[in-house]
Amino acid sequence: MEHIYNVLRNYKIYPMHITKITDRLYKVSDGNKDYAIKQANFSKTTFSRWESVYQQAYSKQLSEILPIYLSDAGTLYSMVDGQTYYLQPWLERRDGAERNEEINPLYQAIGRIHAKTKVLKTIPMHKVKDPFIEYRTFCSQMRKKLYSAVDAYEQIQFMSPLELQVCTHFRDIDQAFQKIDERIMALNEIEEKELSWDMCLCHGNLAFEHSIRSDQTYLLNWERAQMDNPIMDLVSFFENETWRFNTPVDELIESFSTYYQENELSKIELLILSIYLLNPSPYLEFIDKYMMDPLNDTMFNQVRNLQFTYRRIIFALKWTAYVEREYETISLDDLES
Repeated sequence: MEHIYNVLRNYKIYPMHITKITDRLYKVSDGNKDYAIKQANFSKTTFSRWESVYQQAYSKQLSEILPIYLSDAGTLYSMVDGQTYYLQPWLERRDGAERNEEINPLYQAIGRIHAKTKVLKTIPMHKVKDPFIEYRTFCSQMRKKLYSAVDAYEQIQFMSPLELQVCTHFRDIDQAFQKIDERIMALNEIEEKELSWDMCLCHGNLAFEHSIRSDQTYLLNWERAQMDNPIMDLVSFFENETWRFNTPVDELIESFSTYYQENELSKIELLILSIYLLNPSPYLEFIDKYMMDPLNDTMFNQVRNLQFTYRRIIFALKWTAYVEREYETISLDDLES
């Protein structure tokens, strides 16, 4: 605990209580205020990006980013024993708050950050199309693997729980492949030579656990921040949340208009977002691993992990249907307009 006292000296804070929350997070009270001390894990690149987050938060008045206290030396961080630490206000999570109550505030917070930090970049359209055309071929190969696996399992008189699970999931996974193919072809039919591509400040690991709500919703833990297209934050958010059995999936989808009102996405961005979310690669990787070595893990763990991946794909199918209904009602042929 001595290293935490050394960190606090750099802020002239004299603690009455220090509570270890995790290996990298401590709650500190000086009798007047509560503070959070976080030990960061930076590379040179991520450190520079992390500093940029708080520079932008100041210059662009991003109140949705939980602020950081400056050390006595005027820095955003403090070095002790070769480790990097930073200090923030300690905010308590609201007692009894349901996850579905946090959806709209989080969408609003990240949508505002994306909108306020957005810069426009023009890129050749072929640089967008070509990787997805290659990915379409890859998906065709994976789809054949899925068919082969299901055919093999259906010949078995007494299937294992995982084999039965794959056969049960087959229709939905096959539909995901079909939707990916449709959306890649829609993307390929766009005739524009150049694409206006938004770049903005992205959290990099967006999740409910990296947000906290008191007087407003704040986003924290910006160690993986980078400048990227806003859909990448949405991909990480949905992947981080939708594998759980109790995730309010319908609310995540139906409340998306809250984000959209803050930061409107183009139809091309919505197309690509769906393609990313529908990604069946992790699901097929589990099947490949099982076929190579059915005993690579306990059956319980294999079935559970496959189910986690399946839930993400089910969410992606629902999400794609929502996007088609709400934002593509005219026609995908109008994408270039």
